[in-house]
Amino acid sequence: MESKRLTIYFVNGERQETADDDLTVRKILDNAAFRPADHYRLIRDHPHTVYTDLDQRIEVHNEERFTAVFNGPTPTS
Repeated sequence: MESKRLTIYFVNGERQETADDDLTVRKILDNAAFRPADHYRLIRDHPHTVYTDLDQRIEVHNEERFTAVFNGPTPTS
């Protein structure tokens, strides 16, 4: 029985792992507890890439780093 290797990646410095070769932008944000995902934008740190389509599948590499940036509504009092 062959086991899948885990890919370790980071979102805002927090360690995440996956056995999948690629993930959607939404899944990366959800896994890192950035919810709702449509209130965040995901940025690949190197090479600098901004993802705007939450359903876009991206290949995730070991030790890769991403940044989640809030871009949702700001509540007012």
